[in-house]
Amino acid sequence: MLRQQVIKEGADEDELWFLVGDTFVRFSKYEYALVTGLRFGPTNFDPNADREIRKDGVYRMFIDPHNKFLKKGAKYTFVLNLFNNPPKELRRSKERESLLKIAKVLFVHGFFVAIDKRYRIANWVWSLVENENEWETFPWGAYSFQILMYRMKNAKVKAGNKDNYHIYGFSHAFLVSFFDLSEF
Repeated sequence: MLRQQVIKEGADEDELWFLVGDTFVRFSKYEYALVTGLRFGPTNFDPNADREIRKDGVYRMFIDPHNKFLKKGAKYTFVLNLFNNPPKELRRSKERESLLKIAKVLFVHGFFVAIDKRYRIANWVWSLVENENEWETFPWGAYSFQILMYRMKNAKVKAGNKDNYHIYGFSHAFLVSFFDLSEF
């Protein structure tokens, strides 16, 4: 699909256009929001702000103690392994909420953001998951859409195969919108 991308006069910066046969097909935040149902809009939470991770939060209590050599944040694969094989203190019934918070972080990073699993989960995400209201009102649509657009605009063809791309981000939204919303 990316090989059929065209530059369309008057197109917004945050949209891509493709020519399929005689039909122009647009992919923008509108199609993305329609397919995903994720929130766009304002937020009081700034991911770029310097945030302290709560001492009584799930990261400090369960991730950090088992993450001694990764002081810059935990890798997705490490957190996933910890979730799948939780230590006994995390398996206690009173810690079910902590497991749910870890699951939320894994879901967002593994599905909507869909970055390389070797990357670290940003500390601001651990701060955000501790506040249920901020987590629920965070514009995950806008955030994940920006990541997908960046990755699509900068997609590199894999060596030796001109039709093979690897795109991080929620690329399923692109595929669904393309096949569902186009009229070809």
